[in-house]
Amino acid sequence: MNGRKTISLLSLMLLLAFALLPAQVFATNYYEEWGDYEDWTDEQWDLSEDWTDAEWDAYDASYDAAWEAQWIDDTKQELSFPDPDGINITVYDAFVDFADAAPVLKDGVLAAPALPMLTALGAAPVFDPSAGTVTAVLDGVTLTFSLADSQLALKQGTRIRYLELPLTPYMDGSVVFAPVRALAEALGYDVFYSKTYRMAQIFNTSKMETEINSRFTLFNRLLDDSAQMQEGTWRSEDEIVAELTLYGDKNDDSARLTAKGTTLAQTESRRLNLNWHVSLDLADLEDLITPALDEDELALLKQLKSMDVEVISDEEEGIFYAKSPFFSLLADDYDDSLRVSKDDWLAFEGVVPLLPAATLSGLRSSGELSVGHWLTGDYPWWLEDSDYRYGLYYAETMAQADVYAAAFGDEAFRKSGNSYTARVSTAKLAEIGALIMGTDNMFAYAYEPYYAIDLPQTDLLYEEIFAIEEDEDTDCVITLSERNGMLTEFSAAAAGSMDQIGLPFTYKIAFQGGQTGISYSFEIVGRYIGKMSLNGKSVSTKTYEAVQARPPEDANIVYPWDYYPDINYEYDEYAF
Repeated sequence: MNGRKTISLLSLMLLLAFALLPAQVFATNYYEEWGDYEDWTDEQWDLSEDWTDAEWDAYDASYDAAWEAQWIDDTKQELSFPDPDGINITVYDAFVDFADAAPVLKDGVLAAPALPMLTALGAAPVFDPSAGTVTAVLDGVTLTFSLADSQLALKQGTRIRYLELPLTPYMDGSVVFAPVRALAEALGYDVFYSKTYRMAQIFNTSKMETEINSRFTLFNRLLDDSAQMQEGTWRSEDEIVAELTLYGDKNDDSARLTAKGTTLAQTESRRLNLNWHVSLDLADLEDLITPALDEDELALLKQLKSMDVEVISDEEEGIFYAKSPFFSLLADDYDDSLRVSKDDWLAFEGVVPLLPAATLSGLRSSGELSVGHWLTGDYPWWLEDSDYRYGLYYAETMAQADVYAAAFGDEAFRKSGNSYTARVSTAKLAEIGALIMGTDNMFAYAYEPYYAIDLPQTDLLYEEIFAIEEDEDTDCVITLSERNGMLTEFSAAAAGSMDQIGLPFTYKIAFQGGQTGISYSFEIVGRYIGKMSLNGKSVSTKTYEAVQARPPEDANIVYPWDYYPDINYEYDEYAF
């Protein structure tokens, strides 16, 4: 009986082994044998018709693994990894030369020869063989560790701190190994290790921010002075007018959308109250548009012709409230179960970005109001977690700083009296726009390895899509002006022509801002597209009025998540 059980058990194991064998063999061997399906012959396609779903899944897995491996190898080659098969370490993008021994992962901790590692970090290491200690000095900080101790000592002046090391330093032959992250972070560096690329990038983010800010002292001063002048509570009278004229048979089919009202903003609490009236005049375009609309759409259009909009936002609460008759029509059209009357307040999770002054003040109070912080403040997750985007962080960041500096850096401005003026080509502004929109780092790495120095997707955006070329006739003039010793006034103006996809048009752009408000205008005129314009102004005065954090106590507030709990109602400033 026991023999039968044994034979049955062996048979079952063999059946399971044979059942799993095709997928296992396929996953490891068949891609190399069959190659890329895009290159298959007709005979291969005919044979593949007999494959099972498991075999196809295994082939797909091996295909993806091979493609990823090739991608990683190409990236290593492009970035000139000195040891493509081993572990590499950079300090400010310079690969550390480990001549005598290579870095290793020991017990899950990245360890490297201590003396060349500390030298690359800018310290001056000294090894005492008799005592078994290593000492290094950087920026007035003395670092000491021992081969017999899992603690690291940091001495600055008369103060000594002790840090526990994740791995006790050790000798391998004649080479002293120590944990890389602990050494670097003790000296003020940031460390990012990619398991995919087996590479650690080390740099001091704070020093990078300072280095970048040294190139933008004027523009950073404009931001800081503007934020300082706008602290407190401000009331602004605002107006925005958008006009459209289509060049058709009559050459005057036009429409106008106007938004006008008041905004109350408290910069310290980041509260905002907005009360605007919106009106739409379709004029000659109404006869062209309305025949194509259904009953509900006509009702929405009618409401747009004259409606009020109120908004209350409080960043601390994390919710903003909006009230308008327009919402009641939208809710009715979306779902009968969500009832919103014209007097109800609709709640949204998140906050509405406040007036520029309020935003600047908040950033100033948190120490984030500078170009350097803008470029280095985000956590570079892709240095650790991304398979398909990898590059040298220091070079990328400094390349972006170069782009911004051409328009807003100290090198771009010339002083005359109390003003500073820069002339910037529209092509350069388009390049800056691409960086601000994130085009270069959102899409480029999805198609080819991201090499930061070249900024390839930025070139694609402004050269091929917008077809903007360097032209003396398309310069933008930017002016910064001082008043009462503070740099608080900013203006920019540009005009030129473009030919986009065979549609030539001219454009004019103007912006002016200061302590008491802003004004701006934008106009496009083309033979085939007609005329589009946007004009706005905001006149601000300081006030002691109270800024409300939420609607009145007796107001009816509708929370959409009570009706549809599975929908994310969080405000996303990028989606809007």
